[in-house]
Amino acid sequence: MDCVYRSGEKSTSEHKPPNRVRTNKESSSRLKERADKAKEDSSGMQEAEECVDTAVKISDLFESVVSPGTTRVILLFGKPGMGKTMLMHRICQKWAEGALHQFLFTFLFEFRQLNLISRKLTLKELLFDLLLPPEDSPDAVFQHLLENAQHMLFIFDGLDEFVGTIDCPSSPCMNPVFPDPMSISELFANLCFGKLLPGCTVLITCRPKKLPDFLLSRAEVLAEIWGFDHERVEEYASHYFHQYSFKDQAIAHLKTNSKLLSMCFIPALCYIVCVCLEYLLMKHLVKLELPQTMTQFYIKMLLIFISKQQTEGSVTESMQLSYHRMAIFGLCDLALKGLEEKKIVFYVDDIPEHVKEFASLRGLLTAFEVKVSGSLSEAGYTFVHLSLQEFFAALGLMINHAVDRNCLKKKFSLKSKWTFKNEARTEFLENFHLFLSGLSSKECRTFLTLLAEQNQAWVRDKQAAILLSLRKLAATNLTGPKIIELCHCTYETQDLELAQHVGSQLNFKYEFRNFRLTPLDVSALVFIINCGQDLTHLDFAGCPMELDCLAVLASCKNIEHLRVIKENSFLGFWLVSLAHMLRV
Repeated sequence: MDCVYRSGEKSTSEHKPPNRVRTNKESSSRLKERADKAKEDSSGMQEAEECVDTAVKISDLFESVVSPGTTRVILLFGKPGMGKTMLMHRICQKWAEGALHQFLFTFLFEFRQLNLISRKLTLKELLFDLLLPPEDSPDAVFQHLLENAQHMLFIFDGLDEFVGTIDCPSSPCMNPVFPDPMSISELFANLCFGKLLPGCTVLITCRPKKLPDFLLSRAEVLAEIWGFDHERVEEYASHYFHQYSFKDQAIAHLKTNSKLLSMCFIPALCYIVCVCLEYLLMKHLVKLELPQTMTQFYIKMLLIFISKQQTEGSVTESMQLSYHRMAIFGLCDLALKGLEEKKIVFYVDDIPEHVKEFASLRGLLTAFEVKVSGSLSEAGYTFVHLSLQEFFAALGLMINHAVDRNCLKKKFSLKSKWTFKNEARTEFLENFHLFLSGLSSKECRTFLTLLAEQNQAWVRDKQAAILLSLRKLAATNLTGPKIIELCHCTYETQDLELAQHVGSQLNFKYEFRNFRLTPLDVSALVFIINCGQDLTHLDFAGCPMELDCLAVLASCKNIEHLRVIKENSFLGFWLVSLAHMLRV
């Protein structure tokens, strides 16, 4: 039975209302049957009629009952920006406060840091060398852990960020007290399969398209973390703007802008939107002109973060970009090199001093201590979110003088989203193609010319290479998820001529099967359809949607026919009702 869970717990951060967690307590055999479908689009594994909406607490994730000595694996997946890492930190906080009384010990590991560990470790070294060691009697403490495995919680955050290969354990048995040193991937796999500390609980977070088959077969609980709905966007904004007199104005602006509201359903984007809105409202602008795309919001966020550090007089955006141009170039080089080398954590020696100072001061890079071994530690740096690294990497391609049209077209790859099952997916590239598309918008042209110190003709030539690639993609045979991605890319360009071309190529091809559509997905789809000249047929089958998608669909003016399979489902009832309202 699949359920939609809404966390009833308030976050301690005043700007973070709870996300929604959707859990799936299917049997291991059924999960295995759906493994291949999950690789194509894990968010579509549950059928619409199986969903119910209820309220639970974080502790309900751990309520499944397993036989004594059986390791319990909980797999929590979610798209970028949904708050997976924040939820893991919240779980640790709840444990520290005594709310998760079933666990005596909780260990949190982030794969982005585990990537830095190349040597083999024993389980004891993993627990005590990389984390805080016991002050007294480490051997006795470790023995206590072995004897109380059923009361231990291991959290592994960001499996999709791991650069190694994880396979099923090859060894049928091992000595749990004195195991041989193993690689990080072997330690992780042996914990999941109960070869080490049998009876413990392992909680793993991952992006949907990176779910390994063996974990799907092992998961006792499969859960998806959803983003905000319109009520939680309003709650988030209410917390964010609680100290400002323009609080009501800010909330009203979000509620009346449907595209902006759809963007805010992704918590990370909601934060960026609020940052931009706060900055503009504090400047007492009579008419707010907010960005229209995710890429434009990231550009505005960068300009705002730079502006907040200005202490002398009024400085124009062009002056700011010119002054910090070399630091931004360095940050772009760091981001692109990191993605190419599958690297998202950097050491001090990897970052020029002026780049590190610029990015750290403006909250673009965050620093933490990396325990390499024993007492040896180094300072590590990472972009505050992987999407920010992707943004700077894409920006670097667009402003680098050494990158011409041909090179840019080769770099513009959608393999991270659109690959066959037998092809290897590009690591860490979830939004890279969206940012390249967004930077091809004419609204970004002035920003790019200032940074590149080139004329607009030079920038237009590079932008044209991306637009041409998108035009060619529209003529290919695309599945439902690929159509949605193309719609997102096209929307980011804000090129109406391209949108009309894409719409004409895709007309009568809008067939969507067995994957979940978010309000932002539907918003991008409606943009393309509305830009077209012809009436369109929409065909949905087994595509779970949130109710907020319906309001977006209702704004689509060019629907001639809307077909929904499984009309007996709750979602089907609403879509059929919507079709009736549109007189299709």
